[in-house]
Amino acid sequence: MKKLQYLSDYLGRIIHVRHKGKLLMLLNQVLLKMAIIFIVACSACNAEQQNMYTSPDAVSVRPVFFVPEGQSAPTDLMRNLAGRHIKWSQETYSKLLAGRDTFRISPEPPVICKGKYDLSCYKKLPENGAPNFLSEILDYLNMNRFNCPYVFVIIVMNEKDHFPNGGGRPLNGGLNTGGGIVLWNSFNLISCPNNQSTLRHELGHAFGLPHVDVYGYPMNSNASIMSYNRNHHTTGFRESKTPGKFIPEDIRALSLNKRVFPNLCFDSIQDVPKDYRLAPNIIHLGPMKIPNQAPYMVLASTWSGEAFGSKASNAVLGQINTSEGPGNTYNSDNMWHSEHVGKEMASLEMVFPVAVEIDKIIIHSQHSGLSHEAKAVEVNIIAHDSVLKVAKQRLVGIDAPVVFKPTKALRWRLDFKPSDSGYVVIRGLEFFLDNKAVFPPLVNLAGAKRIQPRTEKEQSGEPAHPLD
Repeated sequence: MKKLQYLSDYLGRIIHVRHKGKLLMLLNQVLLKMAIIFIVACSACNAEQQNMYTSPDAVSVRPVFFVPEGQSAPTDLMRNLAGRHIKWSQETYSKLLAGRDTFRISPEPPVICKGKYDLSCYKKLPENGAPNFLSEILDYLNMNRFNCPYVFVIIVMNEKDHFPNGGGRPLNGGLNTGGGIVLWNSFNLISCPNNQSTLRHELGHAFGLPHVDVYGYPMNSNASIMSYNRNHHTTGFRESKTPGKFIPEDIRALSLNKRVFPNLCFDSIQDVPKDYRLAPNIIHLGPMKIPNQAPYMVLASTWSGEAFGSKASNAVLGQINTSEGPGNTYNSDNMWHSEHVGKEMASLEMVFPVAVEIDKIIIHSQHSGLSHEAKAVEVNIIAHDSVLKVAKQRLVGIDAPVVFKPTKALRWRLDFKPSDSGYVVIRGLEFFLDNKAVFPPLVNLAGAKRIQPRTEKEQSGEPAHPLD
């Protein structure tokens, strides 16, 4: 596995070089073939799982009691405690968001998942065993990282100590890409006084929020629940005298996670106090590496060049910005800018970790509201080194959908017709099947699909028995 990981890192660095001349074009083809072999080898999903890659329409929070070998099943007291804490966090999120939205609690009963190993084995694993706990739970529920509709609050049964430490992550990174996890343990559930404030913090991570220090704020004193401010600590079911809150950066990020918060919109007047300097950039968490699950990655390459510090990889699974001013808003960190291709087509080739079925691609081109939009696109798939045309269409607008017959392939190629400038800038791509997202981008500021608002009953998120 170390050799495969090295190959992955190596390809990630080399596959985006500027391909000029026949030799480099040949090298590009060889590297792509190596990349295909690598990602297929890493994708240890069975055939059924590989067909289950569309993202869920909505994500809810669901408790999971994970029972390693030798540990007892959860008691009614533990189930009720977990349910009360999750419900309190739900109410707190609603309060902190001024009643505009909160997360939903799954009406399904808690999951009881028996582990394959004892605690001593899990303690030897990296990241507190979180990827392995998650892998076993997904297998047990016959789900995968792509279609999982839950943020799992995983309570690992442990009668003796604090393993595993608390934690939280989105499965696929970013905001609005699917499910997540919160890591907890039964020892702390019973004995730790500040469970509630910790749960709020870790749920924030599971929904995609980073720590506040990434924005330059102090971890020990900031007002956000995403800090380590001890003044926020709850005691049992008693609230802190100075509870944490959501700072503007938190609300902005949560508003982009429409699968969890479909009714939340960021209001720069309501949510940003006067004289508050909002951090200009949105910083997101990365995808998890999950055993026996395909990686959340798409390899991209081009022989049309990567100009002005851009990379072909920026076109997929990155941050999609809007194309607007004022002035020059080109950003080489999240756009692909071709070299000058004149009247030729600018090509982008993509290799997914599984063969994906797609019937729509939204193409976000141009930057700054002014420059280098794509005028048309030809959609192709590559099978056994043969290029098969799927669709050819003129693009109407700079955030334009291309609709075609459902087509399944591992390798795709998009050929873009440039404007009179002879360049093409792609801010990002979105993929869909039957209007369900496939490999959604980590951050989408330019047209993320809005999930329909939930009903009042759904918004209440009443937990099912035995969590009442």
